[in-house]
Amino acid sequence: MKLTVISHFYNEEYLLPWWLKFHREIFDDGILIDHGSTDRSREIIAEICPDWRVVDTKLTWFDPVANDLEVNQYEREAPGWKIALNITEFFCGDARSAIRKTENRGLRLYGVSLIDQERDHQIEPAPHMPIHKQRHWGIVNGGTIGSRRRLLHCYPFGTYHPGRHAWVNEFEDTEELTVVHLFCSPMTDRFIARKVQIKDKIANPQVNNGNGWQHYLGPGQIMEMWKNQIPNAVFLPDQRFWRESTRCFC
Repeated sequence: MKLTVISHFYNEEYLLPWWLKFHREIFDDGILIDHGSTDRSREIIAEICPDWRVVDTKLTWFDPVANDLEVNQYEREAPGWKIALNITEFFCGDARSAIRKTENRGLRLYGVSLIDQERDHQIEPAPHMPIHKQRHWGIVNGGTIGSRRRLLHCYPFGTYHPGRHAWVNEFEDTEELTVVHLFCSPMTDRFIARKVQIKDKIANPQVNNGNGWQHYLGPGQIMEMWKNQIPNAVFLPDQRFWRESTRCFC
């Protein structure tokens, strides 16, 4: 079976080395949609995943509804099983094993949002291992911040609600697979800088509709949000699904 990961990016040279090195060991192919990057993102992709496809977005603004429709276009071009992730999201678990066990065409992954403890503030993760092997606290399946669950599927495309954390497609839940979201981790200056840079690519009407609000936070607001959420995080190694889906870090 063929596995494809699809993502969109804008100036992601900080996270891309971790993301690409991790996912190239899981997926057979990748389709990456560039929203006008001006940093070394494309060069990094060419160095680490030279066979993956990089395309330019046809969109002017980073709009959640239009983004999902564009993702749908590329899902149609990807045979087999596929998943659409953000560059802040890491796929954990044995996808092929989980697929062999299901009779469904879609699998809903657990969603974990990593949150650094205060002792980890400004500590850069080691470059040679996945970030989520170095950070161990997070919020599970939305909690106080909203769902981060994703769909691994073999439909022609996902019938997503805005943001792709919910959909109309039928699915089966699995504890064997998890998507790990770097919500407030690693809390370094470079990570915060990448969080705030996207606001200039988002059209103002999205804020009025309640979409994309998190991308308009300033550095101080991000720090406040992080500190407010620390008490809500759980120690992930104590969670059974975490042990199941992260037994092997590729």
